[in-house]
Amino acid sequence: MYISLSVCDQKDEHPSQSLSLNLTEMAKMLDDDSYDPDEVGSALDSALVTINGYRMKPKLAPLLRAIFSKHNDIAKGSSFQSISIRSSLLEIVFCICQKLQHIEFTHIIPDELKSMIDIVGDLKSANLEVGWLHQRLDEISEAMRLFMGYSTLNEAKTKIIEVTEREEKELEGYKAEMLMLQEKICSVEDKLAATKARAEKLNEKNKKKQIHLSVYCYFS
Repeated sequence: MYISLSVCDQKDEHPSQSLSLNLTEMAKMLDDDSYDPDEVGSALDSALVTINGYRMKPKLAPLLRAIFSKHNDIAKGSSFQSISIRSSLLEIVFCICQKLQHIEFTHIIPDELKSMIDIVGDLKSANLEVGWLHQRLDEISEAMRLFMGYSTLNEAKTKIIEVTEREEKELEGYKAEMLMLQEKICSVEDKLAATKARAEKLNEKNKKKQIHLSVYCYFS
């Protein structure tokens, strides 16, 4: 079982930034009489404060109190008896909570969310009472899935609107061309009608002349 603290604020220079906790290895270390996790914790950071029996960074104290106020001591049933290790596990929870507090869910990277869900799953395996956090992450995951689906539909809708507008403009262009052609056709038809009318008049004149000529020849 592997838990990474990389979800913490990257601006925090505390060694836990790059610390990875292998719970199986922790258990082995606890069996080693020469290993004192509390001493190691002190060596890592002497500026830790004790809140409700747990040692952690002062800036995390308000968050710890808020979580304990709502969910009680979520680490009391942990598989680990060491306060130092429990404090480290709690810090992982706080880091995830801080992350969720300071970022819009639409800005969370899917791989990052999956990593947080996996981490909380490991914490549950270590008997931390983090079902509420796991549920929250699942809700965010579902919201992201729906949002991405909505975004895809929105993009498709936007594309259809763009295509429709382009085709409407194209159609308007064809209509304008057709109107111009109709005007030209009407103009040509008018000219043709006028030409035919002149031709008929000429034919009538020719017929009259032929009649006059025939009469003249008859009486001559």
